[in-house]
Amino acid sequence: MKKHTAFLWKCISLHQIGSKIDSLTQQISSLTTKLQTYGINLKTGESSSSWISRHRTNFTSRTEEKFIDRENDLDKVVNELVRETKKKCRVVSICGVAGVGKTFLAKKIFQDERIRRHFEAFAWAYVPYPCQSSAVQQDLLSTLTFKSKEQISQMADTELEVELCKVLRKYKCFVVLDGLWGSEVWDSLKKSFPSASPDFQCKLLITNQLEEVARHVHPGANIYYLKCLDETKSKELLKEILKDNLCGISGQKDLEIQKDSSSEQKIPDKDSIMEKLLKFCDGLPLLISMLGGVLATKKSLKNWTDVEQHISSYAEIHHQVPRWKLIQELSYYDLPFQLKPSFLYLGYFPTNLEIPAKKIIRLWEAEGLVSSSNDEISEDTLEDVAEKCLAELVERSLVQVGSRGLTGKVKTFFVHDIMRELCIEKATQGNLLSIVKVGSEENQAEGKSSKSREASKLEKKKFRRLAIYYSGKSSEKLPEDYEKAKHIRSLLFFNTLSSDDVLIQLNESVLSKAFKHYRLLRVLDIENIEMHSLPDEVGFLIHLRYLSLRGSLVSKLPSTIKNLRCLQTLDLRVLSFVHVKIPDVLCKLERLLHLYLPSKLFNLRHKAAYLQLEGLKSLETLSNFSNNCRAKDVEKLSNLRRFASCAFLSNDDSIKPLLSPVSNLKHLERVSLKLEGQILKGYSETLASCRLRKLWVKGEVEQPISGIKFPEKLTWLSLHNTKFQFDPMEVLEKLSSLKKLSLKHASYVGKTMKCSNKNFPMLEYLTLKGLVSLEDWTVEKEAMPNLSLLKINGCLNLKKLPDGLEHVENLKELAISYMPYSFFDRKSPKDLKEWSQYPIVKHVPCINVSYVLNLEDEVPIEMPGCCQGSTSQVPEMQESVCCCR
Repeated sequence: MKKHTAFLWKCISLHQIGSKIDSLTQQISSLTTKLQTYGINLKTGESSSSWISRHRTNFTSRTEEKFIDRENDLDKVVNELVRETKKKCRVVSICGVAGVGKTFLAKKIFQDERIRRHFEAFAWAYVPYPCQSSAVQQDLLSTLTFKSKEQISQMADTELEVELCKVLRKYKCFVVLDGLWGSEVWDSLKKSFPSASPDFQCKLLITNQLEEVARHVHPGANIYYLKCLDETKSKELLKEILKDNLCGISGQKDLEIQKDSSSEQKIPDKDSIMEKLLKFCDGLPLLISMLGGVLATKKSLKNWTDVEQHISSYAEIHHQVPRWKLIQELSYYDLPFQLKPSFLYLGYFPTNLEIPAKKIIRLWEAEGLVSSSNDEISEDTLEDVAEKCLAELVERSLVQVGSRGLTGKVKTFFVHDIMRELCIEKATQGNLLSIVKVGSEENQAEGKSSKSREASKLEKKKFRRLAIYYSGKSSEKLPEDYEKAKHIRSLLFFNTLSSDDVLIQLNESVLSKAFKHYRLLRVLDIENIEMHSLPDEVGFLIHLRYLSLRGSLVSKLPSTIKNLRCLQTLDLRVLSFVHVKIPDVLCKLERLLHLYLPSKLFNLRHKAAYLQLEGLKSLETLSNFSNNCRAKDVEKLSNLRRFASCAFLSNDDSIKPLLSPVSNLKHLERVSLKLEGQILKGYSETLASCRLRKLWVKGEVEQPISGIKFPEKLTWLSLHNTKFQFDPMEVLEKLSSLKKLSLKHASYVGKTMKCSNKNFPMLEYLTLKGLVSLEDWTVEKEAMPNLSLLKINGCLNLKKLPDGLEHVENLKELAISYMPYSFFDRKSPKDLKEWSQYPIVKHVPCINVSYVLNLEDEVPIEMPGCCQGSTSQVPEMQESVCCCR
């Protein structure tokens, strides 16, 4: 009987498998048809690494520093904002359809020199959907004041409104609300904007799609409807994107015509092809940049023609599909198949989230979405391949760069709403992704319409990845339909309340139950969560490859973590004030590639015990290595590429045991060191011997700076309380690779400082803070030629800005705070505007002065927060043709 039953079940299983194969065959057939429709040929598969390596020469930085011509619109809006008027209207709105460039124009306005000189304080906030008014108010208040984020996050809603209202009344503020999508959102925010007050000088710039929303904010609001680009400007923009490719295309024109002469079919010129394709873009810069990303990958004019013919024929057949949708689909289907899963993965993340590049790279690695080359010659690691994949998406304008690091690599990026919808749509169709909202009225799978939501619910038993968006401050359980979904491979939690400083209080029993059921998990991301300890049940997740607790309040890890033998990334960078108790079992995770330890480990040394890392032979990244770790284990980590150490040194300690093990590692690329405590003599030779890139020193250094041998490749240096008595610039300016320098809190106790001619060739960022002994500073001509940001804070005896600063032509931003009136040679706040016109600073487009001190009365004149006018508040716009999120 048992044999017959088993045979019956086997037949049923075979039938189910056959049905799934048929379904997959139909999907592949459908996909093949679409690929052929768009003129994309199928070829034999290859690894991600091979494809990127073969195509890397096709892509230059064509999207860098190319802006849409909106100068007329820019001037109109800026003139309205700086115009003094007796009218009560203080609201200006930029309206327009998605992708037209509203946020792009708002950023240009936010950074405009006329705006900077007219207003006293600046703040930018994005209005998410759904919106928590307190989140927006917290963002604004943290930008406009010196209050810490911790203080602000603990305020009640009414207190937030009162405090923000006070600041907006007191100063002439310029506030941008980006993406104000509904009237009800403004109703929850308007108490903080006292527009009826006669002394209210704040002006508000909003971006939105609907004109009636702007009218609701203020009946007399000045509305600027941003039009789509006309044919001429659309063509100019596309040519600008393709300028590095057009010469190669035109050079192949005659050859292509000769090949087709037998069929008497003349290939159109490139201008006519562009004109035909631009009709599908409807003048939207975002779509034009996406089209440029597709055409830039085509090697000949014939390929361009194929794209145009196929998309035109598809449009004729499918009349109901909007034209912009065709470009969106084209940009997706033109992606090589190796990149499609990586792109769809971006649909996981909430709207307008600034995504860290390192995080998405680690997730791609863990999910198996990138693969290394089979070529024995190639030395590319999975991380190298993932970085190139991200660069490819940037080049195709499918993602928009938020910021870049000192080396020029993408540090953060955004996904435009239009592209995010495409990611969710395609991922949902393939049962790859489900998004659930918890803590709001929308506790259902996300989709564009009710039909898509219902379809997602029907398929929830098949999806592989689950993203949970929390918009409440606590949760006692997971969504009921998903508690026992055994098929889930990835589980990510997102805090959509506000900034990362607001934690979601998650009951440990919630995760305990989930871990018992989700035993096939490969990715577990529980960042910004508050709970005492990670449950023991995490040991059930033997397939786990990625585990992150970053930004969470977790103080204890279970010993069962030793069972996670497949783990590749372990991120334990919890909140900086939390001491984490880690069992000494990490050495058993032999496949671990990236280990990020907490900044404060529970002190094991009183037990004469150290955290052992000896078995981690595959490790490539080791961050926050400290005195609590066994130093001799590091020299056995033969594959280590990045090493970051932080140590508190006493009189009995030396940094030699911390650094000497890494000096012989042949694959090591980057070393960062953070030292605190009593820094003794004899350590400079150890510093110079390792490939140190970043150095942070806090504590008195007994030997003079002239006797210290700094590493030649040092790019980042921060000195705190080192109490050097001789001018440090004499030594530091010789560091030819140095890009960022911070001298803080008595790092130098002398009175004079000089930056010599033609030195600091690569320096971009310079901060002087708390150098209370400094009186005179000189900058010789041609010193610091690449300096773009200068911050001076609390150098109370510094008499004036350095002579020669007018020669630093590349200086883009000057931020001055906690300085006396004597520094400006002024006696009252009213005179500071005239000071900004002085020849020594007249060339600087962005000047921020805050917290000017009246030393005679010993009372600080409180002005808006330091650097709230900083261009770092909004994503960098030079990275993309269209930064309209």
